[in-house]
Amino acid sequence: MKKKLLALLCGAVFSAATLTAAEACTRITFAANDNIVVTGRNMDWDKDDLLKVHILPRNVQRKSEGNNPLSWEAKYGSVVAYSFNDKYANSGMNEKGLQADLLYLGETRYNEKSLKEKAIPARTLIQYILDNFATVAEAKKALETKPLHITDGEPSLGLHFIVTDTRGDNVIIEIINGELKFHSREGNVVMTNDPSYDVMSKIYEYYKEKDLSRNMPGSPGSVDRFMRAAGWLEQLSSDKNEAFSKLVPGEEMTMQARMSVLSVMRNV
Repeated sequence: MKKKLLALLCGAVFSAATLTAAEACTRITFAANDNIVVTGRNMDWDKDDLLKVHILPRNVQRKSEGNNPLSWEAKYGSVVAYSFNDKYANSGMNEKGLQADLLYLGETRYNEKSLKEKAIPARTLIQYILDNFATVAEAKKALETKPLHITDGEPSLGLHFIVTDTRGDNVIIEIINGELKFHSREGNVVMTNDPSYDVMSKIYEYYKEKDLSRNMPGSPGSVDRFMRAAGWLEQLSSDKNEAFSKLVPGEEMTMQARMSVLSVMRNV
């Protein structure tokens, strides 16, 4: 088992080392005490992504691009950050507190589109989720059961997604070999880039056995960023964390959670 994990780790570190800074994005969920859920995201592109923040109302008709497009009416209003001349909905939150982000994943493999399925480009999926769902459970159920095909776009870019709700439920969504893969998690969650989430989770278990808090890797690679973020989240959530144990539930604790997440993202 150890040999397999070491081989897995070496392969993943090699693939991460070949990534450019353009793929160096990190996303975390921190579920603090008093039912406080805070998310953090780094957008570490090596060029200006021309980001614009849009306030989008409910009850608006939308339609995806391409052949056999998907149409829907926005059930919820949202605030969404769009990049590259409004082509990519990369981060956002709707009025129900559902929060979603997309990150680069080189291992993504889109499948050929079926003529029987409604299609939506991957870069539009975040907007579709925020428009239509209030919780992670709702979004996951709909994507699992609805005949919806997620397609590549121009320019071609592999992506994966994370959705978080106010209860601290999370789901990571990936497209591997043309199939949607879901990874449901509660509480604290980390997501970076390659390798895929199931492989990254195995690498994390290896590091955790070695006492991650004392052995955090330091490169800008995807695996190392994941481990640093996970290690700091472990310390924030520790029973020994006096920063939260001494606080009165309410605005003071909420602010401490926000500042803690900001600190983790800066460390990553």
